[in-house]
Amino acid sequence: VTVLDVRSAEEFNGPDGRVADSLLIPLPELESRAGEIPTDRPLVVLCHSGSRSALATQQLLKAGRQQVANLRGGLSRWAAEGFPLDGVVQA
Repeated sequence: VTVLDVRSAEEFNGPDGRVADSLLIPLPELESRAGEIPTDRPLVVLCHSGSRSALATQQLLKAGRQQVANLRGGLSRWAAEGFPLDGVVQA
């Protein structure tokens, strides 16, 4: 699976961290950079809370992309459920 993070670069590199090996393409750049997304495996889209990734998921589906899912709850849910994150800054 490819994990596509549609947050800003500042968020991606910020204290909340990121999913290991995720691909960063901020939502405003998604249409122009869609060719960078691998097409040979399913795609899971995430952001901080799940709202931007829901928009990105719909955009990708409308563009004809198959096997796209939104990670509901986003990175916040991922972390709350105890899944690992890279780059997290501990308080």
